[in-house]
Amino acid sequence: MSRRLKIVVCGVLILSFFMLTACSESGRTNAEDTDETVSTTKITITTKPVTTAQTTKEETTEKETTKEETTVEVTTTEEEKPFSDDLFVLPEDGQRPIAVVIDNEGSTVLPQGGPGLAQIVYEFIVEGGISRIMPIYWGLDIEYLGPVRSARHYMLDYMKEYDAFFVHFGWSPQAKSDISDYGVQIANGVSNAYDIFWDITKNKNNWQDTYTNSSNIKKMMNRNKYSTETKVNMSERYVEEWRIPEEGAVCEQISIRYSSGYRIGYRYNPQTGLYDKTRQGQPHMERNNGEQIQAGNIIIMRVKNYTIKGDTEGRQHLETAGSGKGYYVTSGKVIEINWSKETRFAMTRFTDSNGDEIRLNPARTWIQVVPLDATIELG
Repeated sequence: MSRRLKIVVCGVLILSFFMLTACSESGRTNAEDTDETVSTTKITITTKPVTTAQTTKEETTEKETTKEETTVEVTTTEEEKPFSDDLFVLPEDGQRPIAVVIDNEGSTVLPQGGPGLAQIVYEFIVEGGISRIMPIYWGLDIEYLGPVRSARHYMLDYMKEYDAFFVHFGWSPQAKSDISDYGVQIANGVSNAYDIFWDITKNKNNWQDTYTNSSNIKKMMNRNKYSTETKVNMSERYVEEWRIPEEGAVCEQISIRYSSGYRIGYRYNPQTGLYDKTRQGQPHMERNNGEQIQAGNIIIMRVKNYTIKGDTEGRQHLETAGSGKGYYVTSGKVIEINWSKETRFAMTRFTDSNGDEIRLNPARTWIQVVPLDATIELG
């Protein structure tokens, strides 16, 4: 082999060696880069801030999941104390309440002032098959109370349970006699308190437009040195936190027909835990705030009534003392109850089937005093 050929062969061999070495290094470098990228991608998904569209979506999903879990925890807490009545004020022990007789005849009286704000409201049958309303309130400043109408003697049986100050405009013969005999402290628009009332219309023929307010009643009480304190305590009649009965049937609607010509109803709102009241099939509205009247507690008690013998107006008598049956409705549930009242002016006791006394949820309460033959539908 010539010297020139030997030089060429050696050059080719050396060049081949360098080319093979370069390829080997390049392959190793690419492989190492690929491994490092995969490793970095795994770390990014699990621990580092998200930089790609895919991982951003995953992070969003994680955040939404966390939010849903937080919501569930809040809901669980809410279930422990699910509802509240924002318009309810717990009666203060030692504070004397005020009871007002409110007209409920026809549509001229609407909207009434006071029934939608009071802590406790009674609704009674009166002559003609209609009802009359008696809100009882503690420590509230109510601008419109009315239309105020005349008292019936059996209203005394319930307002005296609370040692309430009694406000009315006129009276039946039986109520007039009992108020005198029992020394009931009153503000009566036709006898001792005509100056605390006013008419909200200019129609002299409208006898359903007479109103008063809390401020006028308080001034009248102070002027006559009537007591504003009482020994009757109400706090023990309520539970501290809202309770949903474990027993009882579902009750989302109530219909009570006092007579063939008068009916009321309630519809449950599961969002608030309160019942919206209706009157003659229409929302029962409150004048002071323009809102539909609501209740968190509804007590329905059947009480025997009959027309007073010889009463030309057909006035009624209610056998308030004794015992009877009824229902307690709250939080979408209804349970059967018994009521008992030892004497005419004693506190009415409401007990469940086990004989345990009913304690009310901290909410506005309507007590429907209905005739024995009233039609009651619950469901």
